[in-house]
Order: sequence, then C-alpha cells, then structure tokens
Amino acid sequence: MHKAEIEKIKKLILNKSHTPLAILPNEKLIIEEINSETKRRNTNNITRTKAYLDFYQRYPKIHWSFLAHMVSRNGGYRMTDLKGEILPSLLEAEEIQNFFLFLEKANAFIFQDAYPQLLLYKKSVEKKKPLFHLLPAFGVSNAMSVFWERFWRNGNKEEMTLALIINEQSMLQTRLIAKIKDDYFYEKMLFFLQDRLELTTVFFPYKKKNKSRSPYSLAGTGISYFENPQNRIDIGKKLYCILFMKDLVYDSSFDFALKNPHTASRSDYWPQCYSSKNTGTQKVYSPELMTAWNDMSHTFSNDDWVRDETTQFIDALETISMPYQFDVTTKAKLVVNLSSEYKALST
Repeated sequence: MHKAEIEKIKKLILNKSHTPLAILPNEKLIIEEINSETKRRNTNNITRTKAYLDFYQRYPKIHWSFLAHMVSRNGGYRMTDLKGEILPSLLEAEEIQNFFLFLEKANAFIFQDAYPQLLLYKKSVEKKKPLFHLLPAFGVSNAMSVFWERFWRNGNKEEMTLALIINEQSMLQTRLIAKIKDDYFYEKMLFFLQDRLELTTVFFPYKKKNKSRSPYSLAGTGISYFENPQNRIDIGKKLYCILFMKDLVYDSSFDFALKNPHTASRSDYWPQCYSSKNTGTQKVYSPELMTAWNDMSHTFSNDDWVRDETTQFIDALETISMPYQFDVTTKAKLVVNLSSEYKALST
C-alpha cells in the first residue's frame, strides 16, 4: 500500500467518533448472540483453535482465521511443553504456572477481541449489509471498523489480514504485556531468555512433493523479542507469507489441519518423535492439553491501543514479502534430539 493511503487510514482512525452507540433492538440481539458464542468458544486453547478453523472453512476470504488457527496450535504446544518431558525438571512449579497463565491469557485475549469481529462479519454477510458500526460494543478498537468497512468495499484479503495482525498484537501490548506486574519479573526474564535464544518456533506442518510418504516437514520462523509489538507484527506478516504465499505449504497445512484435530500434543504432527502418553518409551512425552491443564477464567479490559504514537504500527501495511528461508525441520529435529538425550541421561 502506498504511504499516502496509509496516512489517510491513520487520519480516519484518529478521527473516528467515540460517541455512544445507538443500538436498535435487532442489533442488541446480534450483540447478545455474538457475546454468547464468543464466551462458549473461549473456554481453552482447544476450543479457540477449532473455532478459528471452523470459521475459515465457511469464510475462506478471511485468511487471518486460518493463520490464527495454525498459530493457536503452536500456543497449545507451548502450554503442554510446560508439563512435558523437560521443562518440569528445569523450572519451579510456580514458574511453570506463571508461564502457562501468560500463554493462556495471550491466547484468550486475542480470541476475545478477534472472534466477535469474525462473527460480526458473518452476520454482515448473512444480512447482506455491513454491521461494523457495532464493533465498539465488543470492546474492539476504533481502528478495526475502518478496516472492516474497507474490506467490505474492496475485498482486499491481504490488507484485512495485516490489519488484524496489527490490531491483535497492538491490543495484546496494551491490555496484557504492558500490565505485567513486578512480582512476575523473574518469570518474565526467564521467558525472554528462552525468547532471545529462539527456542520457540511457530511450526506449520507440510508435505514436500518428493517426500509425500514421509513425516511432515515443518515451515515456520523463530520468535524473538516477543515484548516488542512491532517485532510481533513483523513475525505475523512473515508467518502469513509462509502460510499463504507458498501453495505447497498452504495446501498441505490445510489438509493437516482438517485431518488432525488439535490436542496440543506435539504428537499431532510428529507421532514418530512425540507421545501423548508418558509410558516410558523412547519418544519424547508431550501431553494433550486436556490432561495437562484445567480451564481458566479471565477478566478482559476494553482499552483501545490507538494513540498518535501507536498508529506507526499501521505502517506495516506498506510492504509484505516472502522470507527467503522458511523450512525449520532441521531445527525442530535438533530440539527433539536434545530432548531425547536429556531424557536418556535423566533416566
């Protein structure tokens, strides 16, 4: 997108009216229905991840929903890693609980903000008219009514995806990351140490054409400097390109998603290396989420991330490009080998 168009969007967002909504009776029913459905699907990482895929299957123009499904799968893997083979022997129980709470809150906060937007788009399609003026009723940033109205007119899937990436990461910064309490400082530093070493990588399982019978290869990218919202936005753009601009990755990742219900065990994609059962085999133990963690309840805020200084994040709309390197299979195998060696030494 040209810089002039981006500046025009910034002005529209900053000048967006903050006057209270005048909600009609039929609109009130829509709001209640969407709130109820969002609460039902925002139970845990499993229900959220499935909700994204269910939506994308019906509305494939919303690329972000499938991207969110695949990224949310990875969020679940990190949650269960905390109860898996290695981390319980390296971290205190309180640290493990705090890490899980951070990951769970981030997953839940994004869903609470994004899923009502998806459902409101669904209602708009059904009623054949835009209903995006209702977005403030769900605590969604003023920025998003501008982008959804543009999408309704121009159908630009890439722009809409980038807008959602920008919005969700900016929202997460304002409502969660910036509010981490001082007593969480030590656990936060441990998380960032892991982050700096890029031991956390977002994986998209895919099949290479010449190895169709072999286990899934993995496309993706490492996550670093997680506390920086601009960096998270750039990572989101990179992941979007990998998933949607490489037909080989998209086709086989979508096929994987349909054939392999998300359990949050890494055995979902590499059953030859991971096991969801801790039975003493040579495989690395990676439990399912429903056996590792109980459901959590959350309190959500409606703080809007839009400020004069934060509109700089919208500059991310200017460019998008495919990363030169996207296969991370070798890196993932190294982590498995290290885990296996650690398991052998500890027993």
